[in-house]
Amino acid sequence: MKVVKKRKEADLISHLCLGKTTKLKIAIDNTTHFAVEKSLKRALKIRINRWVKDVPAWPENYKVKDVAFRVAGIGSVGLKRYMFLLQHNTRKHKFLVVEIKQTRPSCLSPYVNVQQPE
Repeated sequence: MKVVKKRKEADLISHLCLGKTTKLKIAIDNTTHFAVEKSLKRALKIRINRWVKDVPAWPENYKVKDVAFRVAGIGSVGLKRYMFLLQHNTRKHKFLVVEIKQTRPSCLSPYVNVQQPE
């Protein structure tokens, strides 16, 4: 955890991506990162671009540059998980990586009587 804490955002992005500065793409290794079908990729980009516009901290400052299907952990097996590479609209050398995972109710929920918050 101490090593990860010291890692810079730019180092993470250069580790996960291929290409030069403004031409970055997520590296598809077919182990943890997989290509997404073009029509799904287009739909995901549209949806996440709309979501980014609604995030007050990022008021229309980023757009989706690339998308990949991501495999991580053992608790996510069978769930859809995507990694998005976002590029700043005006500072073209600034990127963010965002992961979004499908959610499901807990398999224990039928056995728990305590009301859970929304």
